[in-house]
Amino acid sequence: ALINTECVLGIIPFGSGNGFARHLRIPLNPTKAISLINREKIAMVDYGIVNKIPFFCTAGTGFDALVGYKFDQTKGRGFANYFKTTAREYFNYKSQHYTLFDNEHRMEREAFVITVANASQFGNNAYIAPDAEITDGLLDVTVISPFPKYLSPSIGIKLFNKTLGKSRYVEMFRVSSLTIKRHEEEGYVHYDGEPKIMGDTLNFSIKHLGLKVYVP
Repeated sequence: ALINTECVLGIIPFGSGNGFARHLRIPLNPTKAISLINREKIAMVDYGIVNKIPFFCTAGTGFDALVGYKFDQTKGRGFANYFKTTAREYFNYKSQHYTLFDNEHRMEREAFVITVANASQFGNNAYIAPDAEITDGLLDVTVISPFPKYLSPSIGIKLFNKTLGKSRYVEMFRVSSLTIKRHEEEGYVHYDGEPKIMGDTLNFSIKHLGLKVYVP
């Protein structure tokens, strides 16, 4: 409701991941977050769009979208329950084939995860797009190819120490718009952790400086 208006978003983090707040360096302590809002320092930031739905941190498809969908169906929240859901789904998941289009290129990829990021992390300091900036007018795309299961701990460590891009199974690039077409008729998608089932085509774009937010 606040996008493309003069209203300013003030964030008091109470979520389980707080990826957008963490990216903006907003204190996770509520009292400190309120104090920050009271200083009234305002920044203009970008937001992404997937199939006409706005998102502010990350969106995508693949394994993380499946986990988001299953996690949404559980009773508990928090990192521990998310980890349990991830572990339960991991060994049975099969990567899918995707075609990616931007304005100039076409790519065929077998992918475990495809994330389109406005901000740098999922939340809980898991950096899926460590170099992402929310004011550059671009979306950061991370494609994780299928990898041997014995490398899962290594991939996980890289996710949290901002070195995911150094894995040979990970490809990162920037676009102003992107279309992802999957070979199945529909599948799981997430935007800012919200799960949804969408059709075979996902259209991503960026709205440059379309949201006002209180920042440190």
